[in-house]
Amino acid sequence: MTKRIILEILKILIAIIWSVIGAIFWIPFLIRMITIFVISVLLSVTNGNSMGSAEHGLDAGVTFYINGFTKIFDSINNIINDNPSKPNTKLTDNNSLQTILIHLAYTFIFWLSTVAFIGYLLVDKQSTTNTQHIKTNTTKIKNNITTN
Repeated sequence: MTKRIILEILKILIAIIWSVIGAIFWIPFLIRMITIFVISVLLSVTNGNSMGSAEHGLDAGVTFYINGFTKIFDSINNIINDNPSKPNTKLTDNNSLQTILIHLAYTFIFWLSTVAFIGYLLVDKQSTTNTQHIKTNTTKIKNNITTN
């Protein structure tokens, strides 16, 4: 009974962590899959290329976030029911690590670019506002000097 309570608490905690971490990875992944899908549509219309890979990629992009929750709940429920999955050695093979590193690099570049772009927009607006205030204050000072 105690094991079940601990696992239920862990299930909620892990789901909360996934809701943040998963979203951080999911948004750039989904945008990348949408971009690839649109390019594939263009190629399919112009060259008659198959849409199979693009369909698979879009499906993976759309279901990525929800599948994370499904994996969490299914895995914890398997442990609660004393029916854990067999260990997966694929987690440490080179292909899996390479895939994770590629996703990590793409996610990092995406969010860094997004923050830089938003920062650029904010700094540009802020500097324009400051320039306008300086011009207004300079004009007021000039007017005060000429009236005195």
